[in-house]
Formats: sequence, C-alpha cells, structure tokens
Amino acid sequence: MSEIVIYAREGSGYTLLKQMAFLFDDSTCSNFFFDKDNSDELLFFTATELFRFRYMEESDQEETIYTLKNWLLDPPNFGIFSQD
Repeated sequence: MSEIVIYAREGSGYTLLKQMAFLFDDSTCSNFFFDKDNSDELLFFTATELFRFRYMEESDQEETIYTLKNWLLDPPNFGIFSQD
C-alpha cells in the first residue's frame, strides 16, 4: 500500500490538501497527471487502461477512460497527452 499526497500552492509555499492511501499494484504506473480541465482529478496509466481518479470524492473515485486493445506486458513509466 502506498500513499498519494497532494499539496496546493499558496503564494510562495505549499499547503497539504489531501493525503490518502492508494494501492499501486504491479501494473499501475506510479507517475500521475492532473487533468487539465479539472484539477480535482488525476490520470493514471496501467498496463491495461487509462483511468481517472477523483481524489476529492469519498466514493466512486475511479473511472476508466480508455481500455487498451492490446494489453502491455509492463506498465508505462509515463504518458504524454495531446491538447485534446
């Protein structure tokens, strides 16, 4: 079990916004990205899908955005998003 710790920028410093347990299994990339349209959501890659994680919600936090047609043998280390 691991944790996600999210800080908010305030002026020249940072304030702890949220700290929570998060299960990073063997197929989940530990790098994540903020959704450019909604900063309350994180985007994760796994070897099988791209999913959205709503870290400010208490329930229904995960939503699959895309399932890969050909599953990867290893999870990606990072992802690159287009402006779309």
